[in-house]
Amino acid sequence: DNYADMDNEDIAKHIGVTASKVKNTAERLRARGYNLNKSEAFMKSMHERQIRDLHDWWREDTEEKNEMKRLRTRDTIIAKLNAQYSLNPDQVQVMLGSCIGNASMRRQYRGNVDPFPYIVFGHGERYRCYLEWKYRTFEDLAMEAGIDYVEYNESTFGDGGYYRFSTRHLPCFIQYHEILRPNDEERKVTREWIDMIDTDNPLALAVFYMDVGYMAHPHSILKSGEMRYYNRIGFSLGTKTKAEGKLIMGWIEKATGITPRMYVGRNKDRQDELVVRIDTQADVRTFVAFVEPVVRQVPCMAHLVELIES
Repeated sequence: DNYADMDNEDIAKHIGVTASKVKNTAERLRARGYNLNKSEAFMKSMHERQIRDLHDWWREDTEEKNEMKRLRTRDTIIAKLNAQYSLNPDQVQVMLGSCIGNASMRRQYRGNVDPFPYIVFGHGERYRCYLEWKYRTFEDLAMEAGIDYVEYNESTFGDGGYYRFSTRHLPCFIQYHEILRPNDEERKVTREWIDMIDTDNPLALAVFYMDVGYMAHPHSILKSGEMRYYNRIGFSLGTKTKAEGKLIMGWIEKATGITPRMYVGRNKDRQDELVVRIDTQADVRTFVAFVEPVVRQVPCMAHLVELIES
């Protein structure tokens, strides 16, 4: 058959391929000096040869092909996991508050670097109900059912232990891990992380407060001899930098309208640590009013929103 007067779409219909395949084949043949007025059988055989060559190329065991295969497999796995496991809005806010608090987002697992991050949540016996609240929040993403009790390394921490649970290793955590721990570095509070927090929603700030915050009731003695008590809220930031502290202060101010202060204090081991504090009584009441709806869901954390009126 002669196709000299037919366009690509007509030829494609005749031989059962797409018009783009006809065009690509024609361009390759012209480049090689072939006469394009060929039979239907010839055009089909050329197309089959191209497919066969592609399959042979894909089967070659080279580093380039293997990497492409790994990427294709990884993309398939990510798509399947994302379809099955994803973060809901509440989980995102709890994660954002806790991963700069007491939780740990990791990729290291049993000595290897896992392609997908996971989160470990842990608290002592006193705050077991808080961990159970977090577990209920992440139950659909948890690695195993329930929370586990883990004995301390006696030589390091002495007797006792703590409770913990882990999430699954999931691609939905990748974007957060890249911000919090780029190249698996130590976690760091960044502007990008803070900007992901919904400051109209008290969840993230309440979780951060329950993770690293405290309510204190200092007192003073008046001239009359009367003892007057005050309410003070603090956040123990440990080894975080002043730049990180300022970002956290900005987050608190944006969410509540309060301007906290930053100090360098001493922890129980007499080591320097950064502390962000709310001292003004009106500001303390404002902060408590913002986070109380969340904190009251966790009975063992109720002391964090109980004010002393003096």
